[in-house]
Amino acid sequence: MNYTITNGTSENVNTGFAVFVGMVGSANRQYDVSNAGCSASNPDSIFDGGDLFPGGSYTGNECVVVPEAEVGDGSLLVTVEIGFSGETSFFRSS
Repeated sequence: MNYTITNGTSENVNTGFAVFVGMVGSANRQYDVSNAGCSASNPDSIFDGGDLFPGGSYTGNECVVVPEAEVGDGSLLVTVEIGFSGETSFFRSS
């Protein structure tokens, strides 16, 4: 998946630690980069953005592998967590 991180804080943030994205399939199991198995073929990785100064943005890719059986209806529940201790948000993709 491709997404953009924008630093809306007054401090530098590192793209590799700023946002954690995962997906929840129909079996209610979360899939994320830790079980993706495709990081070697991930061009423009979101983790390669380095430090972002306030107001800076970086667009990159993150690879998440979800078994086909878990996306039978064509949608996934996407989870987004800001930093290590941030709240997790959820939204439905289609």
